[in-house]
Amino acid sequence: MAKTPPPNPYDFVPFEPNPPQRHCPPQTQGTFDPNLYTGELVCLLETETPLFIHLKQERGNRIPRRFYQRGGRIVIPATSLKGMVRSVAEVVSNSCLRIASLKESDRQPGYEMSNSYKQGHFKTYKRWKISWPQFEAMHAPIPLVPEEDGPPYPTGSGVVPKGFWMCQTKNNLCPCCALFGMTERVEDEEAKAAPLAGRVRFTEARQAGNNKEVKISIPHRIGPPHPYHRPFYFDDNNKLLGRKFYYHHADYTNTIKQYEDVKHKDWITVQAQEGKFVFTVRFHNLREEELAVLVYSLMLEDDLRHHLGYGKPFGLGTVKISITEMRLMHFDDKKPSRYLDYDDQPSPSIWDTANATKWQDKGMRLWTERPGAGAAYNKFKEILKYPQTQNFRYPTFQWFRDPTKKNITLAQYQSNPSVRK
Repeated sequence: MAKTPPPNPYDFVPFEPNPPQRHCPPQTQGTFDPNLYTGELVCLLETETPLFIHLKQERGNRIPRRFYQRGGRIVIPATSLKGMVRSVAEVVSNSCLRIASLKESDRQPGYEMSNSYKQGHFKTYKRWKISWPQFEAMHAPIPLVPEEDGPPYPTGSGVVPKGFWMCQTKNNLCPCCALFGMTERVEDEEAKAAPLAGRVRFTEARQAGNNKEVKISIPHRIGPPHPYHRPFYFDDNNKLLGRKFYYHHADYTNTIKQYEDVKHKDWITVQAQEGKFVFTVRFHNLREEELAVLVYSLMLEDDLRHHLGYGKPFGLGTVKISITEMRLMHFDDKKPSRYLDYDDQPSPSIWDTANATKWQDKGMRLWTERPGAGAAYNKFKEILKYPQTQNFRYPTFQWFRDPTKKNITLAQYQSNPSVRK
């Protein structure tokens, strides 16, 4: 008797019923406000499962892909850390949904593949004996339904719940765009978009101790579900299910073994890392609730972990972040008025130590006590729970080809083992 396939490796944290509260952030770049919080967080990142971040997009499957390096040293780039934390902070603070990519291959709502792209992409599917009419039906465009008072530019606003559209101007921002920064969206392609720098800055993460290199072979290009498989991304009203996150796995090695029977797949070998990394987060002029959201989004909770890097669907990149030192700048009669260089360390005499755990708890309470936030919080905890008791796997291509499966929703797939067969 064939084993029942496990659930899909990703799921969605639902949108809260109330839209983000938008405001104009303080325009204080380069200056200190004694009534706001300025300081830094020294962080320790520990891998629970091997972590891999591409050095570059290396071609070919025979040569092991190397971990990201700068100056010959293995590091985690600051952009990767910031992106990981921001994706969590967007949920915690009930912020806007950023839809940044409109590539044809991503199949964003309202965009139809060009004929040349279709012809090239069809070659991949011919080996599964899919006809051209079947292929066109699978890739039918998702309708872009304009919403009243929606953004003037194409971001798929018709599938994003009203009020959660990507922020457009720096004078009316959701909590996360105000904290991490954004670039104004302009309808005229020739117009110059005005950026707003964030008030949070990440350093790269450097190795702390004797980390271990682990070579792992993982499947590549196995054909996971994409947004054009609507029941796995949209509800009955053609609205996005929420914000996408990947589950952690009970045993990543067993997860990878599940793909050994998949036909027409490639395998790549990656040089992953196990061990510890350290990095610093510097912030300035944050309101109390902004600092609480930032600290919680870094530390999470004891039974939750972040996901970082490549291979998340296979259980790689489960990491724990702790704050080893939290320092806040205090002001006196001789307070500094400007950063001469943001990389320079201010004099230690102006630092006060703070208890990061108290700020973590404050951030959690801001979320859990917000009216209507319960469903999002509970789903977030379900997905990022660690350790996990089960593994996950993408549905097979044959499952998607089965016409009886085309209307099965992601919720049905996750909860009902019989529909996964």
